[in-house]
Amino acid sequence: MASDVRSASATKQLIFTSKGGTYTAIFMADFGDLFQKYVGDPTKSNGITEFIPDFDPTRSGGKAVNLTLTVVASSQIGDVNLKNCKVDYSVSGSKIQFNTSLEVSKTGSGSVYKSSNFPGIFEKTPENQLRIVGNIAGLMQGSSFKIEASVTMTASADADSIVAYLPVAVSEFTGSDGAIVTIYDSSGKNFTLSENNDQLNLSVNIFDDKKWISDFSPYTFKWYKLTTAGWSVVKSGTGSTYRTLTVHDADVDSYADFRVDVEKGGVFIGSDTQNVQDASDPYLIGISTKIFDGTTTYASDDARLTDQMGGNAYMELTASLQYRNSNTEVQNEAPLWKFSVCRSSGLPIQTTNDFLANNVYRINKSTMEGWGDGTYILIVDAKFS
Repeated sequence: MASDVRSASATKQLIFTSKGGTYTAIFMADFGDLFQKYVGDPTKSNGITEFIPDFDPTRSGGKAVNLTLTVVASSQIGDVNLKNCKVDYSVSGSKIQFNTSLEVSKTGSGSVYKSSNFPGIFEKTPENQLRIVGNIAGLMQGSSFKIEASVTMTASADADSIVAYLPVAVSEFTGSDGAIVTIYDSSGKNFTLSENNDQLNLSVNIFDDKKWISDFSPYTFKWYKLTTAGWSVVKSGTGSTYRTLTVHDADVDSYADFRVDVEKGGVFIGSDTQNVQDASDPYLIGISTKIFDGTTTYASDDARLTDQMGGNAYMELTASLQYRNSNTEVQNEAPLWKFSVCRSSGLPIQTTNDFLANNVYRINKSTMEGWGDGTYILIVDAKFS
């Protein structure tokens, strides 16, 4: 019966010129994508006269930014407790050093470890989460950069680890800047569903004319979910009611991508995408990759073909249904599989017609040459009784 049919889903990046693994991570700022604009000369000491928005809580109108890192392991249900991990943060390759003693946060409340080599800029909580308490537009002299989080699960030399990156968009404020649209998790769950019947709220923040918008009545929001058929509309309307999309665990088979387009007065002003992971789902899909480069066949975590490979080169992707909490393959099921490939924009370019028993999907080099250089998304869906 239809009510007895269960499902799972997974995505994998395919590259022609991301690695799949045991862990996945989401690293985000509390208001969504991280950005800061500036007025002045970022190449000179004290050359910036205004930061937009201001991240220094000791200044008038300034507000600290809490960054949240969530790591999910395929070997357990729920997210990883970072307090029990070794977590290092870096700015464009420069490791952030922290004092060893707890001090009162620059925000005026709570105990934190303060950065010694970026004084007054970064703090780390006892839970190993990072906080920005100073302005960052001048760190790279007005250029954009990345904050890197490196998580080691135990202290042993051969411990499992994962690296997550948070892009920081830095730009000069010109006075004619367009609005910035960003999705944040207004339920405070960092886009991660952690238990059965869980739900979270994806909400939109809009930054325009040096301030965060508080009146959403003139704005129209159109929400999409990425499916094997491309971006499918799930909610649309005008006003604050449509600013938020509630995502239930039934909407996410292990992993799902969502997008919002925002208009004002019929004019498009911006868009943002965000993934949601379900750490409570007892099933997940493992995807292994085999590469034939024209002469040699080998296993690889990197699903990548290049034009330097032989003309008959291909990648072969094999899907398996696994139990999340044991990382072992489900034996007493006969899943039906559907494979689809989309461009990074979500436009479908190749798909199997229906759910089939075959769990192996081959993509030839000649096919990817026709698509052109770039990164693509493989979506794997499974149905089983």
